[in-house]
Amino acid sequence: MSYAERLADFLGIGLRLVPASAHDVDEAVEPALCYGQDWRDFNVHCAVVNEILAGAMKRDLAESPNGPPPLVMTGDLMNEFLADYTPISYRGREYYTLPKLEPDRLRLTLIRGLDAGDREIGIFNRHGLDILQPYGCLLDPYLNVPSALTGQPEAKQLLVREIAGDLLPAFALERPKVRAQIGSSKETTGILPLFVRSGRDATWLKKAFCDFFMVSDPRLLNQFIRAGVYRFASEFPKEVKTDHGYFTR
Repeated sequence: MSYAERLADFLGIGLRLVPASAHDVDEAVEPALCYGQDWRDFNVHCAVVNEILAGAMKRDLAESPNGPPPLVMTGDLMNEFLADYTPISYRGREYYTLPKLEPDRLRLTLIRGLDAGDREIGIFNRHGLDILQPYGCLLDPYLNVPSALTGQPEAKQLLVREIAGDLLPAFALERPKVRAQIGSSKETTGILPLFVRSGRDATWLKKAFCDFFMVSDPRLLNQFIRAGVYRFASEFPKEVKTDHGYFTR
């Protein structure tokens, strides 16, 4: 929170804090499953955060109906473009793990996976909110980022420092990475431990998803994919050259 306050002050913009109770999280689970990406814990946890934010925005809009229509802008997609995902350890178990692939192949796999669904657009759209993901306009430049940077610790900070120079304050670039589902760089708090402690693990989420979509056998989910095509500013190239050769879409 202190970093958000400092950055808002530096940029001269307002800051809106959206607190969430355990009850708020409970209320967000069903729409997160129905309108988010799928049943997997990482995607559901992300969608729950966005559902709570979207609900707060909709309430704010109802209180000021004559104001300009809001446009939600998010930082999603950069994690896929740089393969910047790391697992989280909690109670002796790792969550949010990814396949053991070399950085270039993992990056392309994550980008292709965007066509399978989304954790943001479906959630905000159900509340009547338009959303823009600016990094989607920069797909081609990010694909040209050398593999020496992708999937590496502090890759984002190094890249942003090169791009932004002195336009961003040093404290913003030195900030430890914090997942939205955790909320702290020093301890495991937030959505993940709340779900684990309440017994809503991967098995529970899969069953709940099946109940919502009337899937008779959870094993069928291995063949289940949510339809849709992710829209980039330019078409994803059918063949991409990387340091490890060519990969075809």
